[in-house]
Amino acid sequence: MAVATFAAGIMYQSTDNRVVTMRAKFMDQLRRNWTWIFCSLLAATMLPILGLAVGSTFPQWGVAAALVAALLVTTNLLRVVYLLRLILLLESVRVEEHVRGQAPADKY
Repeated sequence: MAVATFAAGIMYQSTDNRVVTMRAKFMDQLRRNWTWIFCSLLAATMLPILGLAVGSTFPQWGVAAALVAALLVTTNLLRVVYLLRLILLLESVRVEEHVRGQAPADKY
């Protein structure tokens, strides 16, 4: 959850023109994506508790809840890493342009 919060914070606090343009152009997709990430991570934190509650009576359900939680966390972590890499790539292009003198200094 902390990694997702960190990545979302970087995305929405960035002032780079490319990131701002990406946020404006893909606003709906990004909102749905981040909503899904946070909601499914919340579900992944609750599933093991549910698994403990039903595990003594139905052991298969307890194991299934733990496996689904692990799958949710893994897939969401991959999505967060992808989005974080995208933002860091856009930021690094800005820094490289500034170093080469192609971007105005006041935008850096």
